[in-house]
Amino acid sequence: MSYLNRLFSGWAMKRILLVGCFILLAAAIWFLGPFLGFGEARPLESYEARIICILLALLLILGFWYGAPRFVIAAVVACAAVWVIGPFILIGDDHPLTDGIRRGIIIAIIAFITLIYGTWCLVKALAKNPALLDNFIKHKKAAKPEAEAELSEVNAMIRNGMNYVRRIHSGIPAWRRFFISNRWRTELPWFMVVGMKGAGKTSLILSSGQDFPLPEQLNRIGKENPPTQHCECLFSNDALFLDTSGKYIDDSKDNQTEWSGILKALKKYRPVKAINGVIVAISASDILGKSKADLLNVSATLRTRLDEVRAVLGVRFPVYVTITKLDQLSGFDEYFRNLTAEDREQIWGVTFPYNEAKEQSDMPLQQRISHELALLEDRISNNMHVRQQEEYAVADRKGMYALPQDFRMLSQRVTEVLQNVFFASRFDETKFHTTLRGIYFVSSCQPADVELLNNNTLIQKWRNVINHKKPLSPADLSQKSDNEDRFISDVAYGKQYFLKQLFSDVITKDADLVSYNLKVQSKYRFQNLLGHAACIGLAVWLVWAFLVSFQHNEGYLQATGAKLGQLESTVMSYAKTSNEQILPALLNATQQLPEYGTLDVANPELDWRYGLYTGSAISQGANTLYQFFLQKYLFPMVEHQSEVALRKTMHSGQSEEVYAALKLYLMLTGEGKFDRQYMIEHVTQDWQKSGKIEPYEEKSIFVGHLNTLFTLKDWRQYGQPADSELIKQARAILAEKTVTARLWGRIQSRLLADAPANMTLRKMVGEHATQVFTLSDDELLHEGIPGLYTYAGYHEVVKKN
Repeated sequence: MSYLNRLFSGWAMKRILLVGCFILLAAAIWFLGPFLGFGEARPLESYEARIICILLALLLILGFWYGAPRFVIAAVVACAAVWVIGPFILIGDDHPLTDGIRRGIIIAIIAFITLIYGTWCLVKALAKNPALLDNFIKHKKAAKPEAEAELSEVNAMIRNGMNYVRRIHSGIPAWRRFFISNRWRTELPWFMVVGMKGAGKTSLILSSGQDFPLPEQLNRIGKENPPTQHCECLFSNDALFLDTSGKYIDDSKDNQTEWSGILKALKKYRPVKAINGVIVAISASDILGKSKADLLNVSATLRTRLDEVRAVLGVRFPVYVTITKLDQLSGFDEYFRNLTAEDREQIWGVTFPYNEAKEQSDMPLQQRISHELALLEDRISNNMHVRQQEEYAVADRKGMYALPQDFRMLSQRVTEVLQNVFFASRFDETKFHTTLRGIYFVSSCQPADVELLNNNTLIQKWRNVINHKKPLSPADLSQKSDNEDRFISDVAYGKQYFLKQLFSDVITKDADLVSYNLKVQSKYRFQNLLGHAACIGLAVWLVWAFLVSFQHNEGYLQATGAKLGQLESTVMSYAKTSNEQILPALLNATQQLPEYGTLDVANPELDWRYGLYTGSAISQGANTLYQFFLQKYLFPMVEHQSEVALRKTMHSGQSEEVYAALKLYLMLTGEGKFDRQYMIEHVTQDWQKSGKIEPYEEKSIFVGHLNTLFTLKDWRQYGQPADSELIKQARAILAEKTVTARLWGRIQSRLLADAPANMTLRKMVGEHATQVFTLSDDELLHEGIPGLYTYAGYHEVVKKN
């Protein structure tokens, strides 16, 4: 069932429809192409033209699928059109593109123009972005290898992330992966983690309580993690976290190229839904330890980075703000130490409605954040007397009192920072929707000897005097060198506060809140709409075509059935009576059996086809039946008539007629050398003399029957064996004359038509010569000497032939 679900998913159906459309298009080109054209021209009648069109359709589909340049596709179409349609273009009274060399020249010109245009587009692109030239130059500048190596590393990180996600499909054959949905690309949510250096981004993810299946990442939980150099993909069973370096926030100008490379790589490998959300990590020490000017700069950088992510990736995503290192507030450990492991998994923060319109919000963003954080402060203050009663150590109870005041200062700073990051702009979509999903306070590890002191309060000042402590402010902490081990020496990695449910119940469950890339989504929707509309239109057209073709062929079969019934009665009548007068009508009816109105049986119109055309089968069957009637009924009559004619000539005693009749009889009985034209000519003459050709009305009809009959391979299948006695008698008559006499008689009969007039006495000596000369033979006197035997007859006729 799961296989069927994948097979009929959106991606699989899209590809199946694409393959189906190509097959239908190829079939239409191959079978319907010869009937398409303009006027009398049929460009797709030849096999070559149809193969070119099918290959062109395949190239067009692949070109649009893989995003080939439009001008290249147009050039390919133009070249194919020139080669296929060019020979049918009439200019004046001539078809100039009939010659293949001329068409080849035009195709070369089109290719040259395409090359020039492509070069111009490349130059134009290089003018806008000179960095593209680096892709075509082998020897690059010496100042860029380091930056390029960093970009390559960034791309490799994200590519490896995609490859890891792709593992679930790696064992499936390629031909099956083509039809299986690509939903695996987006079903595992991706979250980007951004923040300043030292904000604890990596520890935040690894301490989130997620299950990390990779051993090398699982082994890093609860241990020191070196700072992230560029970016890193942290894989959990529920999500993939793209941990980015803090240098993209602290040193944004110097690392802009790397940051852009990360976004481009995300867009390349995940074009529709690049990320599902952004986790912004800001440490409490940075918020309390930096000046307002520094915080304003950080806010501007964070806002810029979020805007760039939205602009480049084209998605609207929720932003989760996490305030890390909350344990550095005074009194944090004393106040929250009573929480069990299950209690520490809870969420400490506020979650806002996502995609809420600005006009639906009851208060501005700054007031809303301030109000919600004030409620958190009230919870700490209201629960203070309970915690005071639960703790026995006086020092711990004293330490708790500073927590509400420090949290208030932290809340005020957080409100200012987030107001600058998320305030609405009328120039982008933040005017209508806020992207802030929530603000959460967390602690992934707790240093034992470092805490942030609010030295402005009276209690803290008094405590510093009593304990003889030098005031340690967040500014003092920020001035410590990086080599000074203040976070690692005494870090308690075993406790994580307010992380697990934040990731398991909020962040990973919000994977569907992200909006798709509107541009790519619109493109895909348009393609889907266009594809479905084309399929629906094709289906409607095919259904309509099938109905029309079915009606035509149904009427044709009914008419043919009626003709077949009449033909059957005619055959039965002829079989009973053997009336020769019925045979011509029988043969004509058999020939006319496939005919129907104005239908061209051999080349029917398009609305007769679509796989339902039965004319070819009817025509083939009628032709077989017609040939059977010729062999079964007509040939025995022809053979019998030739025997009758032979006997008749034998009684006349004319050797030439006997010879011609015997020759025809031997051919018809298979004893003589086959000469179809001789047989048709003499059979027709014989039937004309006997009057048997009259029922056929026209001589051409009878000749057509004979021509079809003698064209068949087994034309004398139903013939009778030769009468040897009759042949013997005919040859005996011919033997009465010598061979020389018979040959001369045959030659004489052939040459008489071309012989000159008989030579008489009058022609020789004149009109009055009879008064002087005379002949004793009256016949010779009047008939004269045959022209064939004269001097002119011999030299002009006999000798030449």
